Amino acid sequence: MALAVGFAIGAFAFQQLPVFPGEAWFLLLFPLLWCLRRFSGAAWLCAISGGFFWAQVHGTVTQPQPVPDSLLQDTVVASGVIQDIPDSNARRARFFFAVNELQQGNTRLSGHWRSLPAMESEAKAGRPQ
Repeated sequence: MALAVGFAIGAFAFQQLPVFPGEAWFLLLFPLLWCLRRFSGAAWLCAISGGFFWAQVHGTVTQPQPVPDSLLQDTVVASGVIQDIPDSNARRARFFFAVNELQQGNTRLSGHWRSLPAMESEAKAGRPQ
């Protein structure tokens, strides 16, 4: 049980970092594994580090592609339809917006990228009843 808590603490600690660390942090994994094999009393430290590294591996694998520099200072206009009634509270307002067209300068992209049933199933999974 203590090792599971240590693992969760390590994953939580990674989520609190202000920036995503580089892949060089993976090099610390090998001395940690050696430490676990050599000193059995350091298992909780290795569990914390394991949670930290697991969160980093997950973040590295699921990290989206960076936005191209050409789009950073440019205006992109999205037009479409609001699909449901806005849900709001004191901190935020959210709603599903189905984009029909994106325009950046002279470039236009038209189409339907996501269907409403897929968005509704995501909403039911993420919203409390």
